[in-house]
Amino acid sequence: ENKVFNLEIDKNTKEVVAIEEQLVLLKKEYARIVVNSYKSKSKKSKLLFLLSSEDFLQAYKRLKYMNQFTEYRKKQAKAIVIKKEKLIQLNDSILLKKKVKDSLINIQLQERKIVDTEKEKKESLLNKVKKKEKKYLSQIKAKQKKERAYQKKLENLIAKIITKSNKKTGKKSKGFVLTKESKKLASSFTKSKGKLPAPVEKGYISRYFGERAHEIKKKIKVKSSGWFYTSPKNSKARAVFKGTVKAILVAPKTKIKTVLIQHGNYMTVYNNLEKILVKEGDKVTTKQYLGTIHTDATTNKTVLNFQLWKDAKAQNPSGWIYR
Repeated sequence: ENKVFNLEIDKNTKEVVAIEEQLVLLKKEYARIVVNSYKSKSKKSKLLFLLSSEDFLQAYKRLKYMNQFTEYRKKQAKAIVIKKEKLIQLNDSILLKKKVKDSLINIQLQERKIVDTEKEKKESLLNKVKKKEKKYLSQIKAKQKKERAYQKKLENLIAKIITKSNKKTGKKSKGFVLTKESKKLASSFTKSKGKLPAPVEKGYISRYFGERAHEIKKKIKVKSSGWFYTSPKNSKARAVFKGTVKAILVAPKTKIKTVLIQHGNYMTVYNNLEKILVKEGDKVTTKQYLGTIHTDATTNKTVLNFQLWKDAKAQNPSGWIYR
């Protein structure tokens, strides 16, 4: 559209220049006629001019000439006025088109400004999203690293518990060497497969056993040695079966606690507790409260990590816990 207006303005400008040139010529011509007319009047009057004719025909011709000359002057004057009006109209047209053009340019500049502003906002938002995503990914990786370190510590602790337990029997084994009493408990635990109560009264499984894609970042694989239960705030963890509290693991910085309960050659693990209601060596019963589940200050989520072990190997709770 701006290109069209530029062409129109250029065309009108050329016409104005041409008319101005014509106007200059007309003014010069009109001035010459006026001067000649004045000279003619100063020498003799129209009447004398006619009376000095030799005959009637010459007088008639002189009269006709004077009338034509007067009419010519009128036409010349009128032509100048018309040309001048046309020039004014063309100039007005050019000014109007320039105003329209300027208005369009201003609108386009405003639109471009809006587009640029929106683009800047989008780029800023994308940068923020990327930064948050980067931060989130680093948080996931840090959490995974923390979980791996915890899991390794737990594995070492269970290995020590097995070694310490087997010393009493004088036998070496990677798994528990069972006494008659512990065999009976292990058998009872095995028979309860599929009937064990959930380690929380209320809640849902937010993460399952094994390696799975992260719930948000699907490309990241998350490995779990148990189930994660998300429960209401101030929920308590409870024993899924009777047994003995073999150890209580305390995180150095956070003071978050883990309770380990032995059921023959099986062990159940209750991680992410803050207020413990049992101590090492206590005999516990099924559904007995063990402690309050910690609520994360950042996510505001109350999550229990429950694990089930047979000797030195983590088991999938699926098929064991009644649902």
